[in-house]
Amino acid sequence: MKPCQLFLGSDRGKQQAELARVLERIRKDYKEEPEILHRYGGQDSAQLIVEELKTGSLFNDHLVMVVFRSEEFPASELKHIQAYWSKPSSSSRVIFVAENYTEGKKAFKFAARDEIVTFFEPDEREKVSWIKGYIQKNSGSIDSDALLLFAELVESDTLEMQKECDVLLALHSDKKITSADVDKYIFHSREETVYTLFETLLDLNLEHSLSALQKILLSQQTDPVGLVTGLQWQFRNLQTLHHRVGRGPASKDAFYALFIRHPHSQIVFNRALLRWSEEDIAVRLAVLADYDIQLRMARPGTHRLICELLVYQMVKHPRAQLVSEGRKTLFAD
Repeated sequence: MKPCQLFLGSDRGKQQAELARVLERIRKDYKEEPEILHRYGGQDSAQLIVEELKTGSLFNDHLVMVVFRSEEFPASELKHIQAYWSKPSSSSRVIFVAENYTEGKKAFKFAARDEIVTFFEPDEREKVSWIKGYIQKNSGSIDSDALLLFAELVESDTLEMQKECDVLLALHSDKKITSADVDKYIFHSREETVYTLFETLLDLNLEHSLSALQKILLSQQTDPVGLVTGLQWQFRNLQTLHHRVGRGPASKDAFYALFIRHPHSQIVFNRALLRWSEEDIAVRLAVLADYDIQLRMARPGTHRLICELLVYQMVKHPRAQLVSEGRKTLFAD
């Protein structure tokens, strides 16, 4: 086994499975449980990590260190890791994990090819095949329409796919899954957030938008100003995509550049590109900026009503007059 390894790629399920195999091999070789440490690039000093690896375990014969977010080490610190990599300790094993393949490969260019293990997320065909195989392995079955719908909803990460498949299977005692069952899964797993509110605004559905707003405010997961900030982030991302690809659809690379990774979110943004022009997006950003001012000037007791007015204007009258255009402010002290 290599004393130093680099795990590249964003599939956490495959990474965890390989880490489990590494630990099992060490247990067999050393006939005992190794000491396991977790460290983080950009948070823990590379120099300190190297010192810990050289020192080894204080309680066991072998130390295993897993360093997550390894692509976040400053360039100035990588020299310490490179020096250790060339002369590693015989009693320590270190695995550097970088989810960003490009940045990780660039940072650890000193790693040999046989010291690198890649964990790419499955493509759409592999994803569908994985989900079908996992459900069948757990004594279930799923029809083709339900399979394709479910594959669109879950992230392309085997860890997330396994978790969501388990939820889907748990909802059905007979484990025969149809499209209606996937709809039931959506209902049970749906949590209203600023992201789902954005989707209801896209559908121009006032009832659903107000319902999502009420659930978000009742859950206290974010305050009203934070909610508006979240919507602004969504519309700015949409504006950036529009500048790059026009009316769409956007490529996976374009989405990943903006950290939009969830397949369903990508579908929503592509729908938004088709529905809204660049001017439509700019108008809605102006509305959000206007209500951000309103919320910061108003009494907290009026925030719920202001948010409801925001949703109403976004759905029904996005081009109505704004404060910046001379309208009086609402509920100011």
